[in-house]
Amino acid sequence: MTNVRFQLWILVAGLIIAGLKAYLYFITKSNAIFSDALESLVNISANTITLYSLYLSAKPRDKTHPYGHGKIEFLAAGFEGSLLFVAGMITIFKSIGDYFSQSELELTGFSLLGILGLGFFNYVLGILSEKKGSQTNSPALISGGKHLKGDGYTTLAILISLVLVYFTNWLWLDPIIGAFAGIFILYQGFKVVKSSILDIMGTADETILEKIIAHLQEKRKDPWIDIHNLRILKFGSEYHVDAHVTLPYYYSNLLVHAEMKDMHEVINQHFNSEVELFIHPDPCEPFCCHYCEMNNCTVRKQAFEGQIKWTLDNVLKNEKHGAKFIF
Repeated sequence: MTNVRFQLWILVAGLIIAGLKAYLYFITKSNAIFSDALESLVNISANTITLYSLYLSAKPRDKTHPYGHGKIEFLAAGFEGSLLFVAGMITIFKSIGDYFSQSELELTGFSLLGILGLGFFNYVLGILSEKKGSQTNSPALISGGKHLKGDGYTTLAILISLVLVYFTNWLWLDPIIGAFAGIFILYQGFKVVKSSILDIMGTADETILEKIIAHLQEKRKDPWIDIHNLRILKFGSEYHVDAHVTLPYYYSNLLVHAEMKDMHEVINQHFNSEVELFIHPDPCEPFCCHYCEMNNCTVRKQAFEGQIKWTLDNVLKNEKHGAKFIF
């Protein structure tokens, strides 16, 4: 199932959930349920935009978008976070107003069971969306999944509180619950917006970088004398990797191309999606000999002393590894 089709099913399910939550609010007049229903309405808007962003990001590259259209997913995630922020503010202000009016609630066992079922269903949708997003490296599906799971947690907390209201008849507790739910929604929105901004700015993901560097270290070949100036950019579900690789200076263009192809295949083993890799080959220099593992090299100037282990600290620098090395 493609991401677009999967998101379409998420949108349809969201419409049903939002409609049922709105119905439960109208029959109970609960501020807590109002906050939950409002968050589901945000889900519908966000899911619609996510659906469109997935459609755009799936379009092939063209001359005006040489890196593809994937960054639209980051904008969609940011818009979803902004909507959450607005929903949280609306919920807080409404709860404060209703706290002083003390409107009557009409909670029933049926309404409480309904909230339980809808919260559980939302959480399951979140798990499925996050799993699909991880499989396809889609930030829009991952952020949407986290939001749905958060919605499920919010619903559970609201349910527990409403059960307390149901048995104690403490009506003043409902708007307080709604206000805290609004604060939680604000927090969720802030996290989504922050993540979106970092992705748009191309902020380095050190976790991914460390995993790739460790993978290259494990699969390294003798001709790959040195790797430096490694950079990774994410465009939606696609990655773009730049790197400088030091190879024996006497290698022909054919051999250099073969080594770059091998490195491309090694890096792609780490990702679930295709990676565009731009490698700049650097010729080795005499100071490289003491950590070069090439056997039977006829132009070696120094004896091999030890391998430099590739780490986050030395691979990201824009310079060949020098005299200092790690065994």
